Amino acid sequence: MATLPRGARVGTGSPRRRAQILAERPDLDVVDIRGNIDTRLSRVTAGDLDAVVLAAAGLERIDRISAASEHLELDRWPTAPGQGALALEIRTEDAETHSVVGRAVEAVDDPFTHAAVLAERGVL
Repeated sequence: MATLPRGARVGTGSPRRRAQILAERPDLDVVDIRGNIDTRLSRVTAGDLDAVVLAAAGLERIDRISAASEHLELDRWPTAPGQGALALEIRTEDAETHSVVGRAVEAVDDPFTHAAVLAERGVL
């Protein structure tokens, strides 16, 4: 990211990543992009974009992690609050489901992760 020239066109499909990029490099032209990972990468190859910011997990999933030229560090490029956490909503009036599902959720709830998600949501 640091080596991109002023005015370089950087693609992302995430408003959060757009804000992070511009906070770090306000001199870049951040472009909203859509499409699957291969489509997004092809825009760099074709010269339409100078770079694209993608989740490493997605690149790993399709065995394309070698396409990454830089990994953005979590301390400067944090993930979305609660990313990877699951939530469950149950109708208030459904006491039976609350009882059965509630016990199951309590059995798998990780107190550290639960506290971390609550703290992250508090930042929102």
